[in-house]
Amino acid sequence: AFVWKAGNLLVYGDDFAHADWAVVLDGQSRECERTEAAVDLFVQNKIDTLLLSSVRIFKTRHTSEFIIPDLIKQGIPRDNIFELRHDSYSTQDEAVLLIKQFRLLELDTVLVITSNYHSARTRFIFNSLARGDPYFLIYPAPFEEFDAEAWYASRSGLKTFLTEFTKYISSRVEVARQNFRAPVTGPAQNIQIIPDIGFKGGDVEEEELLVESPTSEVKPPEK
Repeated sequence: AFVWKAGNLLVYGDDFAHADWAVVLDGQSRECERTEAAVDLFVQNKIDTLLLSSVRIFKTRHTSEFIIPDLIKQGIPRDNIFELRHDSYSTQDEAVLLIKQFRLLELDTVLVITSNYHSARTRFIFNSLARGDPYFLIYPAPFEEFDAEAWYASRSGLKTFLTEFTKYISSRVEVARQNFRAPVTGPAQNIQIIPDIGFKGGDVEEEELLVESPTSEVKPPEK
């Protein structure tokens, strides 16, 4: 019975009422289940500001360039969408980059939106590397090719389970090694999120930082 229920080991989700910032990890399927989940959460007023983690897919073109028009069409204002373009093609490298950016913005909590089969591994990687700075909540976007309760019933489900389970075990080793040899310390040296939200470091005007007070909880753009 344990074997048949093992698909649930890959899925994790947090209960939350609202998150100011949410990040959609790259690597979703052609059905765009992660950004579709982000739209649903935005419509429900559960998130305010969306950051797209965006890898380069062709020369100078990034995935976010194709996704943003669809998000706008579905009702998310352009001012509420940001991009982080990069060449980090593993979840662990992506996590390191995002953690440092969020520390620079002085965020204390961020919602991570990813596919259901990828959610438990994502939680482990992000929170193990960040060590609470910031803390990451996880939202598992439904993926039609992976049913945690019946992963063994289809070729795609079986393949997804075996691949992801192997990656999960490997990630536990890799994260432990990174935390021992080169832990993620401090924020990024400069902001890489676009459009530039105005964070310049040093003494700047309050409205430039989009903050309410020196405690600097970053506020989302006004709708």
